[in-house]
Formats: sequence, C-alpha cells, structure tokens
Amino acid sequence: MANKQIKALVIDDSATIRKILKTNLSRFGIASCDEASDGKTGIAQIMKTQYDIVFTDYNMPGCTGLDIAKHVAATPEKFENLHLIAISSVFSDELIAQFKQFGVKHFLYKPFNLAMFQEIIEPIINGDTEVKEKLPLSKEVLTKLFTNAPKISQENGQLIFNFEDGVLTVGLESLASIAIMQNKTQE
Repeated sequence: MANKQIKALVIDDSATIRKILKTNLSRFGIASCDEASDGKTGIAQIMKTQYDIVFTDYNMPGCTGLDIAKHVAATPEKFENLHLIAISSVFSDELIAQFKQFGVKHFLYKPFNLAMFQEIIEPIINGDTEVKEKLPLSKEVLTKLFTNAPKISQENGQLIFNFEDGVLTVGLESLASIAIMQNKTQE
C-alpha cells in the first residue's frame, strides 16, 4: 500500500485530536484524510468513500466508536481491507474484547505520542500482511506485568515480557511516555 494512495478518515468529537491525527498521518505521507466530528457523520462517510484507514474515538455522543465497529463488521465484504483503529482514554480489557469481537485489531490510547502512533501506522502503510494487535497498557495489563514474574528481554527498542500464557511486547517509547505522564500527574 503506497502512502500516496492511502485514504484515511478520522472520527472524533475533539477538533484537537482530529488535527493531531491528520498532522501525524501527513508526516507519514498520507495526504488524503477526511474527518468527521461525530459517529453518524463518520458512518455516512465510510459508506460513500472507500477508506484504507479509519481512526474512531470510542467515547462520542450519540454514536460511539464501538457502534462504528459494529457497522463495519456487519458488511465485511465491503470493508475487508479497512484498518479500523480505536482511540480512547478509557480502554479496559472488557472494552478491548468488545472491539475485537467486531474485528478491531489496533488500539491507540489517549494521550498518545508520535512513537505510539508510528507503532500502529507504519505496518499498515508498509503493507505488512501480518498485523500485530496493538493494545494499550490498560490497568489489567499493567497489573499482570507486576503480579506475575515474566522473563524480560529487550530487542529492537521493545521490551518483551514472556509469561506462561503468552508474550507481551511493549515499545520503550510507550513506557517512557507513561513515565512522563505519571510524573506530570504527580506534580
């Protein structure tokens, strides 16, 4: 998928978030980016335009990001090549499971930085066929990290936590941004 051919849509009720996402997409060479300020408008745009990437906020009045994911999942033949990326500041394991039930594989936790955005967008624009699920560091994931004793290794800017029941890979940039956020909230 060449960057110049990629069409994106950003659905968020926050004009600031829409602007940040459009700016970040342009940094990766994606110039064709529409926006919608609510879910109903977003669904209408999805139905009339074939997008490659859609970012949707979860918590919007009227029609949530989960409603959008349900709509997309209802007609899989029309949206088989669509990468739907859920964005939110309130992800939980339950909410992630609900999104995954409707085929969402990408999650961007607000607030996010360019490195977190890049972890999600680069594989998509590079046409990687094996999409790795990107999950936010929810309270449940962090609890698992600190209550179980995983083997930890580092490779290519990633920390790899090997548990008995699976592997968790976390970008060092993501951990750094969490540490910075934590320090700012303690001030």
